[in-house]
Amino acid sequence: MVKRIVSLSKLDPVRVPSEQTSVYVREAARTYAHGLFQASAAISRAALEQAIKEVLGLQGGKSIWFQNLLKRLKQTGSVEVGIIEEIGKTAEKANRVIHERPTDGQGAFEILFESRALIVQVYSAKRVP
Repeated sequence: MVKRIVSLSKLDPVRVPSEQTSVYVREAARTYAHGLFQASAAISRAALEQAIKEVLGLQGGKSIWFQNLLKRLKQTGSVEVGIIEEIGKTAEKANRVIHERPTDGQGAFEILFESRALIVQVYSAKRVP
């Protein structure tokens, strides 16, 4: 467990995530550290989704399909297309864990690490009016 905790660095975005997004990020890291890899993958994806919703001003609103969130993010031009594509790939990895097959520690770490890095990118984007 100590190795897993040490492998996680501090999340340091340009803007501070909302409390709602921060809770997801913390819980994803905690579940990973405790060896709950499926939970970590699922919560990492939720954290990524909440970050996007916050940047788009949609947090706390009605449910929106993840692919539609990515389309909206792309339309704003606030995040590079390559980053949006990486968000889609990471979300798909997490979806496979949630809907198709369990993952091991390495797979969960990749999803968590990528999600956290992408969240930094999302929060570093210009704010959408």
